[in-house]
Amino acid sequence: MKQKIIGMMTAWACEKWIKPAIEQAIHYCDDVVVSVAAHHPDLQKYEDSTLEIAQSFGDKIKLVEPQLMGDHIVTKGQTLQKMLEASDHYETGNWVWILDVDEFYFQEDVDLCKEAIVEDKYNSIELPEKFFYVNGRHYLNSARRRLKKIINKDIRFSTANHFGPEEPVKVIETDKGIYHYSWLLNPYLKKDFWNIEYMHTNQRDKVDWIEDTYLTYDLNNPTPNPQGPHSFETDSDGFLFKYEDAHPLWVEKYGLQLIEDFRKEYKEIGN
Repeated sequence: MKQKIIGMMTAWACEKWIKPAIEQAIHYCDDVVVSVAAHHPDLQKYEDSTLEIAQSFGDKIKLVEPQLMGDHIVTKGQTLQKMLEASDHYETGNWVWILDVDEFYFQEDVDLCKEAIVEDKYNSIELPEKFFYVNGRHYLNSARRRLKKIINKDIRFSTANHFGPEEPVKVIETDKGIYHYSWLLNPYLKKDFWNIEYMHTNQRDKVDWIEDTYLTYDLNNPTPNPQGPHSFETDSDGFLFKYEDAHPLWVEKYGLQLIEDFRKEYKEIGN
């Protein structure tokens, strides 16, 4: 494939996930750029071995210092831009893959993405998304654009989520797609993240959802509409979808799909 894929990953306090995530990125991408940072001083308390694990990959990846601005929306956008510019493949026509530490893929779906890239008719690629909840056996549905073409080098990350024109978009038709494990990471960190980092937008509804719904959700006695303020889809009765099939290679390699309740893997850390 002539076009190159730059895999970019920002991470903090995710030592269970960083190694499989980087291994996956190295396998799927032509260049892997990683930044490990809290993006706000008040989140430093969650520091674990994530950075040391990333450093253990040596020259297989590029580690980039964050561009710290204090506001997550700006900080991550500036950091992603810095990461992009550190890549050997930062050239017009190549692709950026926001391949974060909590997102995994099956090889066949990556092959479909690469086929779309070769067609050279699209500026972005969208995949369906399974957003896992508490463990690897329950999820909600969504969709997300994760691969974006470098149209020209004057286009920059304006925020964490905006990079260049997204149309036309290739929608990948698959029953797999993105296996997103964001809510299986530390929920207390995520609560503090929403409470602190988005300084210009009120995230209190998400903080309340973590406290009142996610941390107390009982899989043995489920209640409907567990997604709270998020724009995810439940099943037709308003409940979580159930999942009993295989997970992507690197999730299963490290046994992450076997953990019964990720909420029990973490604890709240006081200030």
